[in-house]
Amino acid sequence: MIELEALHHLSFTVPDLDAAMGFWKGVLGFEPIERPDLGFAGAWLRGYGTEVHLLAPAGHAPAEQHLSPLRNHVAFKVGDLAAVRTKLEAAGLDVMGGRGETRQMWVLDPGANVVEFIQPA
Repeated sequence: MIELEALHHLSFTVPDLDAAMGFWKGVLGFEPIERPDLGFAGAWLRGYGTEVHLLAPAGHAPAEQHLSPLRNHVAFKVGDLAAVRTKLEAAGLDVMGGRGETRQMWVLDPGANVVEFIQPA
């Protein structure tokens, strides 16, 4: 068995780097870090004990653009789901779930990547 130490980064391909930065930095609070020249546009960010790598190769279009918790996604643990919903909606995002007894909700980032927020019981 491979002995893993920790999650290093999450990587998302996005068609619009500025819009993606608005979400990952402006809404979620990740901070930009230095990124080497990889021959295509992108950004690296750090926060909450991990990194997010945004990849913006020319001509990329999201494969799927529908919000579904059944798609591959990343999930962030939060302490106050209602407060997170308020901030996501204020940022103009459509939110799925998170009402009543459902203690998780999902949004699409600007690259149509599914992002979950969960408040464990």
